Amino acid sequence: MTIYLIYLARNFIKNLIGGKIFDSSNTQLADKAWKVFLALTFLSVKVAASGNPIALPFSFNASMSFTPLLGALIIWLMMKILEKGIDIAEENEFTI
Repeated sequence: MTIYLIYLARNFIKNLIGGKIFDSSNTQLADKAWKVFLALTFLSVKVAASGNPIALPFSFNASMSFTPLLGALIIWLMMKILEKGIDIAEENEFTI
């Protein structure tokens, strides 16, 4: 999953360098990225829960990392801002 996040970040930066800031492909990349971060949050719970192969898989440990969850929230907010920016850019095209 980390390699996939690097791939998404590379494509996002490539779009920014190419001048495609308010483009729908950026929102699609951000949509995929926040879902990967959300999945990483739950995978970290499973890894922490299944650290001991003898223990039950449902004995959750309180040491869950909220960093991927915070990353998912930040990227989701960025995606929503980009969506509004795309709407504003389209309005500006029609008014000119």
